[in-house]
Amino acid sequence: MAFYLHDIYTLLLLYSIIVFGSIMFLDKNRIVLLCQYIFNQKYSVLYHKKDSMLFNICMVLNLLILFSIIVSFYLSSIGKILSIFLFLKIIIVLSCFVFLKLVSIYMLALLFEVKIYAKKYYYAYITNLMFCGLFFLPIIVFVSYFENGIMLKSYSIYLSYFFGLIYVVLKIIMLQRLNLFAITFVFYNILYLCALELLPYLILFHLIRLVF
Repeated sequence: MAFYLHDIYTLLLLYSIIVFGSIMFLDKNRIVLLCQYIFNQKYSVLYHKKDSMLFNICMVLNLLILFSIIVSFYLSSIGKILSIFLFLKIIIVLSCFVFLKLVSIYMLALLFEVKIYAKKYYYAYITNLMFCGLFFLPIIVFVSYFENGIMLKSYSIYLSYFFGLIYVVLKIIMLQRLNLFAITFVFYNILYLCALELLPYLILFHLIRLVF
């Protein structure tokens, strides 16, 4: 529990709160549309094209922090001793995973000359992550500081599974909106799901258990 009560951990969560708080302060409608992501995809259509480089950097760092904390919940539940160094390793692994995943999507888009679909996937994927970050943040803050993190000792494994379930549901919604399941050839659906959706996450899961 020392890691979750460390000042650096508190600063990381404070940074995430400031990022989302700044978005709400500068453009309240943006947060409203992000909260409605499950029901409509206006956010991914309206905002990503005009986001500044500074905003993208701050948001990527924010999402890496939040998802690394979620991974740390899982690792702590299987007996791993968390430290700042281990947390940095988690961030690096997740950064490489997201980078390679997006690069693979763009390479396939160039190969098959469907760059417009790659952009739609990128916008939907980033919006998906941002919604997850916004959804998970208050939960993470609550369980981290409620009675000095007593919930993490007993429920961290359930929290990590819950986060995983929510992410899978949002992923299915995203793929549905991209009309993947409208393709009549079942073989292509299976190939895509296995090669670009299921397999990378299985490798990531195995890598996390192996390396950490």
